[in-house]
Amino acid sequence: MNIKMLKAVVAGLVLSISTFSNAGVITTTFETNNSYAGNMFDLTTFNNSLLITAADLNLSSEGSNALVSIYTREGGYSGFESSSIGWTLQGQENVLSMGDNNATSFDFTDFALNANTLYGIYLTVSDYNTSGVSMLYTNGSNSYLNTDIQLDLGIGKGSNDFTGSSFTPRTWNGSLYYNITNVPEPSTLAIFALAIVGLASRKFKTK
Repeated sequence: MNIKMLKAVVAGLVLSISTFSNAGVITTTFETNNSYAGNMFDLTTFNNSLLITAADLNLSSEGSNALVSIYTREGGYSGFESSSIGWTLQGQENVLSMGDNNATSFDFTDFALNANTLYGIYLTVSDYNTSGVSMLYTNGSNSYLNTDIQLDLGIGKGSNDFTGSSFTPRTWNGSLYYNITNVPEPSTLAIFALAIVGLASRKFKTK
C-alpha cells in the first residue's frame, strides 16, 4: 500500500467514525394491548451525555394528525405523576399517525441529557380529546437497556396532560433516537489520522 492509498483509507475511517460512532437508538415494543393519552417512564443515562434527537411512537387512528408533546424531569417521574413541578417541555409537534403497531415519527428540537442521571420522560397526545388519536402502550412493567440508556416503564396517563388519571404498570411503545455528545470531535479524530499518516510516511521514506 503506497502513501496515497494509506491517506485515502485513513480519511475514510475518520469520516465513518465521526459520522456513525455517536448515533444510537433504543426500542421497547410495538405490541399494544391498551391505550390512553400518554406515558410516563424513567430514563437513566450511563457514562455518556446524550442529545435526544427524535422518537418513534405507537399511535392509533392511521392517517390522523395529533399534537404530541415530550417533557423531561430530572430525578424521575415518581411522586410527580399528577404535578407539573419540575417538568420541562422539550418539544411539541404535529405528527401524522401511521396506525396501530407502526412507527410514527416524532421529530422535535434536540435536547441534552447529562451522563449518569435519572430522568422522567412524559410523552403525550396533548390534543387527545379533539384529535381522536391515542397513545398505544402495553400492560405490564418492563425495562430495556443498552450501553447508553436504561428505560424503566412506566405508567399510562389520561388526557389533559398532568391532571389526567394514572394507570400502572404500563409499558411505553416506541423508540428514542440519540447522539452521544462526548465522543471524540471530528477535529480530534483528524489530528489522530494525520499522526498515523505522518508515521506511515516516515516508514515509507526509510525503506
